[in-house]
Amino acid sequence: MPDPAILASHYILAHGPDFVRYGSKPTREIESYPELLGQLTAALRSWEEVLAYPPNQTFIGNLTPDDLAAIPRPWTAHPVAGASPVGSFGRMIPQAALYGLMKLSDEFDLDATVVLRHEDATAHRRGDDDRGVRS
Repeated sequence: MPDPAILASHYILAHGPDFVRYGSKPTREIESYPELLGQLTAALRSWEEVLAYPPNQTFIGNLTPDDLAAIPRPWTAHPVAGASPVGSFGRMIPQAALYGLMKLSDEFDLDATVVLRHEDATAHRRGDDDRGVRS
């Protein structure tokens, strides 16, 4: 029998703003200071902002670390023009695709309450979703 080997790997960077408030620190802080929820929600970045964020493009392989080092900080002020969700090391996926992957991998129907927004599901079915999701 041949020895097992990992021949390739890829990874994803998922944009999941709905999940931010459920992190350990946000949960504790919002419990103590409920008014922070509005501030947290207002500070969340859009898919387009996340996609064009230079460190994210570096993570998936569309920029090199040297390219990233050459971009002035703060990186949020210098989005990558024409940023692609697909890179040589992996891809970025929007929240709708994250929900879809969660649903596909849920053999026990644990996330039965997850509902995709109608416009996200419709765009994905048409195949014209420009946010990294392809049929």
